[in-house]
Amino acid sequence: MKKRIGFIIPNTDKKIRYGKLSKLGSYLPSLGIAYIAAVVEKEGYEVSVIDAEIKNYSDEEIIKEVSKLNLEVIGFQTFYNTLNSCFRLAHKIKAYNGL
Repeated sequence: MKKRIGFIIPNTDKKIRYGKLSKLGSYLPSLGIAYIAAVVEKEGYEVSVIDAEIKNYSDEEIIKEVSKLNLEVIGFQTFYNTLNSCFRLAHKIKAYNGL
């Protein structure tokens, strides 16, 4: 059975992500995550990408999606200014799964 790996792009407010440039910022598909997911899939793993930013998911919706997919390994897209929200989400996912 293939190991199930998921990548999460957390839902981040434009003001947090872009700061003073938030009016100019936009949400685009994450090519970095797409490249990594493609390589991991090519190596034989089952890969899922949860783009909460594009889908406007709340933390609770992300947790439900992670649980539904029964992921064994999770990676997060993060930047220095979104690190805290990734930590918060990771803790919520672990608590939901009793880890």
